[in-house]
Amino acid sequence: MVIATACPVPDRFAAAFAQQFYTFFIDKQMTIGEALQATRRYFIEEYNNPLGLAYGLYSPPYYRLTQPLATVGVA
Repeated sequence: MVIATACPVPDRFAAAFAQQFYTFFIDKQMTIGEALQATRRYFIEEYNNPLGLAYGLYSPPYYRLTQPLATVGVA
């Protein structure tokens, strides 16, 4: 999976975007498509900043992280 911009964006925005994206993707357990959409919306609604629209998703939108299987009796 790849999330990339179609044009250059400032480094500080890229860092803030990545941090918010991973909050949605990992902490909120959203699919990758939902997390990208929520992050774009977050920056538009909270900061009136449309730069998040430059980010595109190059994978199926339904990917999500899963919990590792618990191993029982492994020493």
